[in-house]
Amino acid sequence: MKEKTVLGIPDSGWVNITIGDFNCTASYITNVPFDIVNNSILSLKEEMPFCLYLHLEAYGEVNIYSELKTYIIHENNKTDFYSFDISKEQIISSFIEQIKDNITEWAMWEDFEDEDREEIENNKRELLEKIETIKALLKKKQDN
Repeated sequence: MKEKTVLGIPDSGWVNITIGDFNCTASYITNVPFDIVNNSILSLKEEMPFCLYLHLEAYGEVNIYSELKTYIIHENNKTDFYSFDISKEQIISSFIEQIKDNITEWAMWEDFEDEDREEIENNKRELLEKIETIKALLKKKQDN
């Protein structure tokens, strides 16, 4: 059975994230969409693991580490560890496709209250440019 990776549709600075049987709701305290695309580019360009930090407010913190497999550390009152057969290329591909599918909502991640149209359009353009960079890096890695 293939492990699933799902980014929900952002709503008012919150988003549900599912990786395998792990589920959390990340908050606007971290810039989830830009952290995903920037960390993806760094990981693929520098041939490093993909890492992502998520803040869950009262529900703790999550660190995602992915190379050949994906590991999750969820710290709240206790620490829970998860491991999934999802490579960094799979998790990155899944994340960027789901950001692209809901690009307007992701572009509003930090502007969900203000709805500054110009800033949202700038965010959208920047996210899409970075997604294209990631796709090219993934293709180059696949071709090698």
